Amino acid sequence: MTRPSPQRPRTQGPWGALRRAWGPALALALGAGPAEAYYAVAYGGQASKGDVSQTLVQESGSYDAYLGALGLGTELGAFGLPGFRWEGEGVVAKHGGMERHWEATAALVLRWHRPPWHEVVPVGVAVGEGVSYATRRPEVEIERQDGRTRKLLNFLFFELTAALPAEGWSLFLRQHHRSGAFGTFGGVWGGSDYRCLGVRLDF
Repeated sequence: MTRPSPQRPRTQGPWGALRRAWGPALALALGAGPAEAYYAVAYGGQASKGDVSQTLVQESGSYDAYLGALGLGTELGAFGLPGFRWEGEGVVAKHGGMERHWEATAALVLRWHRPPWHEVVPVGVAVGEGVSYATRRPEVEIERQDGRTRKLLNFLFFELTAALPAEGWSLFLRQHHRSGAFGTFGGVWGGSDYRCLGVRLDF
């Protein structure tokens, strides 16, 4: 009888090589110790005319403003409740359309990766909180806030993630939000919101 081939460890193959090469540097950059897993994300989206709550639940129109983003992240440890974990993530995004700037974000992420419905519908939930730096003041924010915005603002995202059949891959919907965090950043209120679709690879 032919014995089935054992599953290849995640530390082997091209993704394993990527993990071994860049994992320690990524963990150090995010202020973490040795991590169990790393991931990459790629996503894109369009700016919404609604605020963060409207963009989440209803159609509110869109600006001629777009972003394309690439990022790396790492698991930081368990949250303390079953199915929850902490992650750290850094992203670089290029903005186009009416925008002409780059954006860099760094966020601490709380991910509910195994909710009660996971065995039936493999969908997880995440929220990220951190900072966003734009190389110039975004036109969308200038228009929405009558010029009252800054390059450095608070960064927040909400995410729904669904596992794909291919091992390590998942698809996600993300709300990418910049704002002054109720005036915390230089008295700025409001900001910009992007509805995004992306893919994630755990390695």
